[in-house]
Amino acid sequence: MKKSFAAFVAALILALASATPVQAQAAAPAGAAQATSVITILVDGEPVDFGDAEPIVVKGNTLAPLAPLYNKLNIRTGEMDIPTEHGDALTVTVGTKLGLYAIFVPDSPIAEINDQSVELPVPTRLVDGELYVPVRVLAEAAGYNVHWDAANRAVLLERKPSGEGFIWEVKHDDVTVYLVGSIHLGDDRLYPLPLAFETAYDEADVLGFEVDLRKALMPEGQAFMLQAMSLQDGTTLKDHVTEETYRRIGEKLAEFGLPENAFDTFKPWAVAQSINSLVLSETGVTANTGIEMLFLMGTEARNLPVIELESIEYQVDLFDRFPPDVQENLLLDVLRDKEALLADMQELLDIWLTGDDAKLAEMADAQELEDDEYYRLMLLERNINMTEKIKDYLEGDEPATYLIVVGALHMLGKDGIVTMLEEDGYPVVRK
Repeated sequence: MKKSFAAFVAALILALASATPVQAQAAAPAGAAQATSVITILVDGEPVDFGDAEPIVVKGNTLAPLAPLYNKLNIRTGEMDIPTEHGDALTVTVGTKLGLYAIFVPDSPIAEINDQSVELPVPTRLVDGELYVPVRVLAEAAGYNVHWDAANRAVLLERKPSGEGFIWEVKHDDVTVYLVGSIHLGDDRLYPLPLAFETAYDEADVLGFEVDLRKALMPEGQAFMLQAMSLQDGTTLKDHVTEETYRRIGEKLAEFGLPENAFDTFKPWAVAQSINSLVLSETGVTANTGIEMLFLMGTEARNLPVIELESIEYQVDLFDRFPPDVQENLLLDVLRDKEALLADMQELLDIWLTGDDAKLAEMADAQELEDDEYYRLMLLERNINMTEKIKDYLEGDEPATYLIVVGALHMLGKDGIVTMLEEDGYPVVRK
């Protein structure tokens, strides 16, 4: 598991060490401002049933029992042992849903949410054996806006608007395959993902991706990528691009405070990807908020198997197969002015958020007009291979539900995966 809990666990140990048994079990924790009447919590207009328990207010923050909140917000729960600095294990409850991975620990001022240690406005509390957590922190992480209705003493949780996105359902006998059109680099507007995505995720027995990004984040994966992106034949970047292109690369790197030769040991396609990430990261568009990462959160806690339609090795080899002129064209594309590059990304995000099938198909087909060799390698060849694997899943002997997440541009157009499946007689339903 890739998560690093060292700092998180250390903070928990400190917090737990400072809590006395009396504090941990107190029905009215020190510092709590007791309500004069019951506080109601509504999720999209429906009250949360807390049974005999009641939310409490601590220093202006509403805390409520975690289990009923998880249930109402459709958050799965499981247990996980995480190591402490003393070598033993701490058993924690893990809450997961699409795009959310959360750990709250009794009497701790810190929660672990989506790989980040989040400081809570007040520590969690154990009250009569129930773990109480700050409602706002959990709700906002789960994709809800939070409002306080003072007149009715109610906390209102309203699901944030989501985009339309792209998802299709394909059935064959007892096998279902959900196909999600992804954006690899995204921003906060992608979350929460559409409810149809959540439904497919909840039903899934297996998750599938072009590649399992967790492998690339492991030390061995990072080492492989560094070697794969680097020139190994004694040449430098100057030997693979024109003098004018190299000059423009230096100018672009200077904009980020980097020396003009910072990428001299990298292959042209690797430089193009690196510059693209540098430009987009300044706008909040990153792989961390891409759709793949949202689907990967919590897979370990759910014990969901993850399969790859391709591999990191295959994709690297694909880039290496790009002819020199295609690699230089990739560079020239990212060396355009920042506004033009952002406009292209914005167009793709807008198409995804509005779920515009026609525009997505048009964008996919346009790749061939711009560069037929790039189209052949990047879309056509890969679409054929991935479609064949999806058909193998559909023809499986055992009942199963697959959730396959692939770049949106692979889905539609004359050579898209959805198009090929339909041409082969599989019923594909847009969800």
